[in-house]
Amino acid sequence: MLEFRIDYPKTYVPLSMAKGTTEQRLHLARLMNLRFFDNLQDSFKGREVKPGTFKNVLRETIGYPIRIDIAESSNPKLGKMHHVLLGDKGIARGYSIVLPLTDYYKNIHQSSSLIFLQETQKFFEEILNPKFFKRFITMLGKGYNMKEITDFYQANIHNTQKLTAKSLDKFLQNKPSTQKIDILQYFRYQLIKEQNSCAGIKGIEGRIAKYHDLKYNHSEDFYSFKEHDFEEKFALLESRLKHIIQTERTKNKNSVL
Repeated sequence: MLEFRIDYPKTYVPLSMAKGTTEQRLHLARLMNLRFFDNLQDSFKGREVKPGTFKNVLRETIGYPIRIDIAESSNPKLGKMHHVLLGDKGIARGYSIVLPLTDYYKNIHQSSSLIFLQETQKFFEEILNPKFFKRFITMLGKGYNMKEITDFYQANIHNTQKLTAKSLDKFLQNKPSTQKIDILQYFRYQLIKEQNSCAGIKGIEGRIAKYHDLKYNHSEDFYSFKEHDFEEKFALLESRLKHIIQTERTKNKNSVL
């Protein structure tokens, strides 16, 4: 079985730059993303910026040489950010940010600011929180069916889909306790990141409006994301995780007696 590992110097900032609780680091990620957009403004020429310049400004905002690749999205309305996994070596090294590019010069256009800022926020979240991806790598190394796990997350937890105790228990049944714990922790981390992404939308739109002379006519309800039921989903995951851990501790305690 291939042993997976992370190239930390190329993937994460030093711990001295990522102090504080998870909540504090996620807040820092949102602030760094807005600072990046401020820093990027002088680089636009004719409302376009070259991918190489975009990458350099991103690195300068971090103040640390994280490995970053910029790739073209096949969908002009969607972007994506993901870790780069060198499959033949089992090494995770840096990130790929996939963005819409202009047809002729293959540059990044100002009109895609909302798209690329949502992806760069995810990027800042990752470089400040190593435990998120470390959980995924650990599960991958243990041979878990990550497609099955991520498919369940997308169908039952992501966005506005309803997560029920029945569907969660059915998915976890017949799995070893250690695997259940890994899966629930993974779901928690993914949900934490989703909540942070939603929390950053208002700030992102405000910054774009500042530079592009735009106005987003959303009510405060638009930013509440109540229809996602994040708190309810998080509470269910926490409850199941706590129950399984307590059960395992009781078993271990009794086995010693």
